[in-house]
Amino acid sequence: MKDYRNDNRVVLTLDAGGTNMVFGAMRGGEFITAPITLPSNSSELDLCLQTMVKGFKAIIEAIGCEPDAISFAFPGPADYPHGIIGGYLPNFPSFRDGVALGPFLSRTFGVPVFINNDGDLFGYGEAVGGMLPEINARLEAAGSAKRYRNLIGYTFGTGFGIGVVVNGELNRGDNSCVETFCLPHKDDRNIIVEEGVAVRAVKRVYAEISGDKDHKFEPKDIYDIAEGKIPGNVEAAKEAFRKMGEVAGDAMATAVTLTDGLIVIGGGITAAKKYIMPGLLASLRSKMHTLGGDELNRVQMEVYDLDNEEEFAAFAKGSERKIKIYGSDEEVTYDPQKRIGVCLSKMGASKAISTGAWLFALDRLDAGEDLLYPMKFEPYLKTVIWGGSGIPGFKGIETDQEKIGESWELSGVKGHESIVANGPLAGKNITALIDRYKEQLIGKSNWLKNGNEFPLLIKFIDAEKDLSLQVHPNDELAAVRHNGSKGKSEMWYIIDAKPDAHLLSGLSKKITPEEYEQRVADNTITDVIARHNVKAGDVYNLPAGRIHAICAGTFLAEIQETSDITYRIYDYGRLGLDGKPRELHTELAKDAIDYTVHDDYKTQYKHHMNEECVLVQCEHFTTSLLDLDRPFHKDLSYLDTFLILICTEGSGMVKDNKGNTVPLHRGETMLIPASTQEIRIVPDGKMKLLSSFV
Repeated sequence: MKDYRNDNRVVLTLDAGGTNMVFGAMRGGEFITAPITLPSNSSELDLCLQTMVKGFKAIIEAIGCEPDAISFAFPGPADYPHGIIGGYLPNFPSFRDGVALGPFLSRTFGVPVFINNDGDLFGYGEAVGGMLPEINARLEAAGSAKRYRNLIGYTFGTGFGIGVVVNGELNRGDNSCVETFCLPHKDDRNIIVEEGVAVRAVKRVYAEISGDKDHKFEPKDIYDIAEGKIPGNVEAAKEAFRKMGEVAGDAMATAVTLTDGLIVIGGGITAAKKYIMPGLLASLRSKMHTLGGDELNRVQMEVYDLDNEEEFAAFAKGSERKIKIYGSDEEVTYDPQKRIGVCLSKMGASKAISTGAWLFALDRLDAGEDLLYPMKFEPYLKTVIWGGSGIPGFKGIETDQEKIGESWELSGVKGHESIVANGPLAGKNITALIDRYKEQLIGKSNWLKNGNEFPLLIKFIDAEKDLSLQVHPNDELAAVRHNGSKGKSEMWYIIDAKPDAHLLSGLSKKITPEEYEQRVADNTITDVIARHNVKAGDVYNLPAGRIHAICAGTFLAEIQETSDITYRIYDYGRLGLDGKPRELHTELAKDAIDYTVHDDYKTQYKHHMNEECVLVQCEHFTTSLLDLDRPFHKDLSYLDTFLILICTEGSGMVKDNKGNTVPLHRGETMLIPASTQEIRIVPDGKMKLLSSFV
């Protein structure tokens, strides 16, 4: 397990009570500012959520820096992995119909939000930063080879809470429903065990034994009676706590038999441990029998009280002995004794829960994959002299910008890095995300090859007029000429085209570099470039070095290497937006051109509904077409890379294996992180997409 004590990341915390909310911030396992307490307003949803935002904002202002995450305990029922609270919540009645609390706070503060119940976080805090590492350290100091990885944490209070940690991982279950309160009571199997292990149980049992049915004592008072500090029935007081321990121990025996780990107990009532522990240990150490009359332990492991020094010494010693490996004189250590231990929390329940929230957040941040989801991005719209008016309508956006020729949908080009538009990471740019999540976002091979640079650039292009005739260098030439930059291989998918629309791609006849220069000089270079009439659905692959031009009336999606290096060859004598002739790169282009002549420059493919149709497969990217009228499932587990989805028609939902569901409409581009194992695309009627990966 990692040691986060020197970790500088800040996690905001919340103690969510029905009366008050206490806000805090932790770094390095300690609170770094005074807590802020506000009334919960739990019966009014709007006011309650406003209070949460107000409290967290006040903490952020107090610490003077942005947090890395928000993590806290909130009462259930809940779908904790997705941050949704709903069901019967006596202390938060306004949440009963279901509130997406985690997503709301993520959207508000732009950081990941983690919500769990208090029992889970108590157990996690003790397992990662409390009792479990302490016990293992004591075992090591005692010379024992025994180590523990599993822990069950129990909280005694108004209820009977549990948190189960196995091998460092919190077991949240498949339904956020790992519970102990609803196990049967040992004395009446029709009654839940919580009726015997809670504040109300101690008060009730004292009343039953003492005969004082109308007493107003709280557990603290009953403990003081047992200690002889205030008047009352001493034996009834002691028995009330002993009985609580006995009932709790019976429930613990079931759980620890299935989990096989240490047990730690927290909560204010544990101040009465001298009266609770005898009954608890008696249940854990009790006997049961087979039908044949054989006697065996209720718990198959020996149970030790780890707060008792003598018992801890025996626990550490175990039954270790040396045995020889058969056929040799070499010896190994063998300890046949199966054993577990029980102790009380030294941190206390409140600190353990806060520590658990802090540690859980850091662990999930480091894991990364649980936080990544299908991401959409803010478009970067470029005004150019040949631009049209179709991109805003195609994308369903409003803008006063004119002559928009390009919409950069997903870009890692320096200075124009795309910004996430949806979810908890909204506002972060793609380069910063790669720096943070590395191979979990783009795949290990891409990370090792490209570092923080996203390897593809995705565009929509709307040509109202002809673009210049141009060419792009390959990777090798670009690296030499442009300080290690990449070249630019690209492909086009025609989304829409006017009846007379065409494009230029490739040489129609063999020419030499010298003839190229002459034809540029006398304005006849277009005479030797192949012209192609285009329609929706056409595909053209353009490896670096191929002369090309998009011409008027063409609307397309472009997928290319991350590069903005273009050598302009011929521009029809036009003036730029600044009123000056646009720069030509005739000499640079001469060495970049691939002078090979091909019979056909159009990319052929077979179209099939509801199947992945590969359009282009090259060393720089693989792009496919998905034409859907029913749900489509794609297994991504075999890919060590991201997946880009570009919606060119219709709309639908994209669902991943982590439970994220994100809408995708025409004109939007989505990045599926490399950590995603599978996706399901559900079209609204019909939907057409391009998918691409490296």
